[in-house]
Amino acid sequence: MNTSRSSIGRHPMWGGRSKSAQHRAAPCGHRCPDDGGGHRLQEFKVSTTRHEGAYLVTGGAGAIGTAICERLVDMGLSVVVADANEQAAEDVAGRLKCDYVTVDLRDRASVDAAVETVVQEHSAIRGVVNCAGVTRLMDFFEISTEDWNWMMDINALGTMHVMQAVGSRMRDAGAGGSIVNVASIAGKGYRQTSNAAYAATKGAVLALTKVAAIQLAPFDIRVNAVCPGPTNSPLLNVHNTPEAQGRIAEMVEHVPLRRFSEPSDIAAAVAYLLMANAVTGQSMNVDGGLVFD
Repeated sequence: MNTSRSSIGRHPMWGGRSKSAQHRAAPCGHRCPDDGGGHRLQEFKVSTTRHEGAYLVTGGAGAIGTAICERLVDMGLSVVVADANEQAAEDVAGRLKCDYVTVDLRDRASVDAAVETVVQEHSAIRGVVNCAGVTRLMDFFEISTEDWNWMMDINALGTMHVMQAVGSRMRDAGAGGSIVNVASIAGKGYRQTSNAAYAATKGAVLALTKVAAIQLAPFDIRVNAVCPGPTNSPLLNVHNTPEAQGRIAEMVEHVPLRRFSEPSDIAAAVAYLLMANAVTGQSMNVDGGLVFD
């Protein structure tokens, strides 16, 4: 991948919308793509003037990332799907009729190029959701330096890269903004966490969230985190072995609500934090009651 350049992708099924694309006003007050269909009922009523600009979702082609993109599109926001997998990002963007961009979060130049492209195309980035994440199921003594670096580079360093790239542009624009990091209850010391390296990366994301919230507050940039518990997504079933499935079944028994969260549950929490103007430096558990702070 060429990390020095980036471009906005548009799915051919909807004709390659540009910045000047025409929109129609829905009866609820949202601006929806003029696709000739009816508008969706919105759970949140968002002022498009106040929230003009793009909402960037990294890991946007994953199960949770896609649910977040869907939620934000339903709210009438301009969403950009960011993912390392170009085909997957294009598929999600095509279905949701929004933009996408490919990015390698480990490479700061790639992140800067992607963010700059989004800013040029959408004038500004009003919010970002850092949802990209990786893990493997492994015993403590099996974690190699390569495993550690792989998870840390994507989960923690990648989050830092995006926060720096987007945060600096929000600061310079002077219009504030909102950053939501998808962490995990694993980063809070949840005792059934199966990967120490993964837990360490999410603990780093939580610490980063709190410090950034203080340092970016003077610029009216809010920084919060969502901490999912076990969630019905491919990441949960990263190893489809009898041992892993047995561990998953055991985990369900410990959830007070007796079910795992769905990606849509995480998306609802993210949407709230993106729009909660008086909330910053917080981490919201979405885990069915597994962890009480």
